[in-house]
Amino acid sequence: MNAGGSVPEEIQQAYNEKLSKGKTIKALLCRMTLKDQIELVKEYPTEGFDHEQVFADIPENECRYVFEDFTFPKEDGSIESKIVYILYCPIGKFFLFK
Repeated sequence: MNAGGSVPEEIQQAYNEKLSKGKTIKALLCRMTLKDQIELVKEYPTEGFDHEQVFADIPENECRYVFEDFTFPKEDGSIESKIVYILYCPIGKFFLFK
């Protein structure tokens, strides 16, 4: 997992153990530091998860990364789950400097 900067062990561990395999959290909210390090800002537990709350927690004028275990229905009625990566970067902001 590489998003343009160095990914600390804390985030790799949260991603691998809690989001990808353990499914104990539904999303990770991260930011890029001035030293090109990805920093974990918040974890969102699976129980009581609100997708809209993740986006409400993103500052309007700052860039953020979101890793989310996104669940959606397929045409055949089954449920699919994919881990999606979302980059939020407002117009006029430089992501590498946030």
